[in-house]
Amino acid sequence: LARGLLTLTVFDREINIRRAASAAFQENVGRQGSFPHGIDIVTLADYFTVGNRANAFLTIAPQVANHDAYRAGLTDHLITRQLRHWDRAVRTLASQALRLLAPLDALRAVEHCLPILLKSALSSDLPERHGATMAVADLTLGLHEAGHPLAPGGEAEAKVVGLVPAIEKARLFRGRGGEVMRGACCRVLEVVALTNIALPPERVDAFSKFVAENLKHPTEDIVTHAVAAAAALSSRSLHVMSPAWTSKLVAGWATAARDDANPAARRGFALAVGKLDPRVLNPSLSVALAGLIPAATVIDEDPDSRDAEARRNAVRGLTSLALA
Repeated sequence: LARGLLTLTVFDREINIRRAASAAFQENVGRQGSFPHGIDIVTLADYFTVGNRANAFLTIAPQVANHDAYRAGLTDHLITRQLRHWDRAVRTLASQALRLLAPLDALRAVEHCLPILLKSALSSDLPERHGATMAVADLTLGLHEAGHPLAPGGEAEAKVVGLVPAIEKARLFRGRGGEVMRGACCRVLEVVALTNIALPPERVDAFSKFVAENLKHPTEDIVTHAVAAAAALSSRSLHVMSPAWTSKLVAGWATAARDDANPAARRGFALAVGKLDPRVLNPSLSVALAGLIPAATVIDEDPDSRDAEARRNAVRGLTSLALA
């Protein structure tokens, strides 16, 4: 009963349910006094602190999970319920919460939670696979940040690295839900780079092509995720590639930012060029500037080809480049 009430208190979507569950938990603690760590939790999860959904997921839940009696129940509820929720905002919060909870029991996270998530990421149900894909990224990053990275060369690491190719092979980017999966997969690639997972050159090449494909997307959220992935890959993974390969990449992206007929592609590549790591960018700095400066300053003679957002992103790219 205590675990059930606490799960609703910190993880339910509706504010009234969270507050009602908190009140019921407090009432049981006051009348029976048999709930584990009851007084400590009542002071944490009260009527006001659970009123804000993000605060309940990301602040209160990790503090409650510090108690062994509730940790597994909270984690399992995220995996079996909230990561499959119909509301995308709830799935995102659940993934972020798992990032905070996983390090509290790293062994269980790797041996129990991660295999479930990797399997769910290939589900035919869109909310389930989107939530699971986001959670694979956040769980991996959370473990790394807490000093419990996936074992180098191990099975878990290999499956995380192979997740995006597996989703692509299953053609889960097509049809309904393909857009949200693109953003989630870019997040996975970003985390693979940020956690310093060793990648062979052929894998880096494939991931870079996937990121470039998503930089052309007209949806701003997908482009944002793709730019973050490009920045992470350039700072952590592109060192395994030859100077000729990196020069070709910079030249291709800078040219696309200036000349691509697709305005969405110009927007995405302009942002991405500015976010490339200086070690990648400096040998081809003149090429990058030759792409971004005209993209920011030259207005197309054809009114139908003008795109204010592309010029804005080119200015942002130049700013990022100057600050790097």
